[in-house]
Amino acid sequence: MTHYRAVAFSGSLRTGSLNTALILMAQRIAPERLTIEVLDYVDQLPWMNPDTEYDPPALVQRLWDDVRGSDALVIGLPEYNWGTSALAKNALDWLSRPADDRHVAGTTIAFLSAASASGGQRAQDGISTVLGLMGATVIDEPHVRLSFAGDRLQADGTTTDPEIEAAVLAKLDAIVAHLDSRPTA
Repeated sequence: MTHYRAVAFSGSLRTGSLNTALILMAQRIAPERLTIEVLDYVDQLPWMNPDTEYDPPALVQRLWDDVRGSDALVIGLPEYNWGTSALAKNALDWLSRPADDRHVAGTTIAFLSAASASGGQRAQDGISTVLGLMGATVIDEPHVRLSFAGDRLQADGTTTDPEIEAAVLAKLDAIVAHLDSRPTA
């Protein structure tokens, strides 16, 4: 059986972020066939600037290499003002460049969200459409959209709620199933 590698980042800068917690949980409970590496530098990326996409800053090149060198991308996606956080959007904008060789094209992407009432649905729905147009495959089902989870999820990615772990594991299993279903070269 094939072993897969995913990279992951949180779209939140907040100390104690539940979206970061979901990424840490995913890393901890990932199925045996999936290794998840957390990219801890996404908050240091410069703002996306098309003037530099053909001679990108070193950290942008690192992001491109990390995503291209992986089988999947997992994002802890918060919802700010009914949309994607600026941090996540900036990283995804860099991954959409350059236009003639989009680094996000062909990438398998999955979102894990903890937000207020919507659980991150609006952020996930909006950016999923854009990523699909850029050639990425978004693993939509099963959803991980936790509403008001602050009392059920700790910042270190642990929980006493087995339904949260089950939902995250189901999403990770869906990533593996999708990767298994891809045609071989």
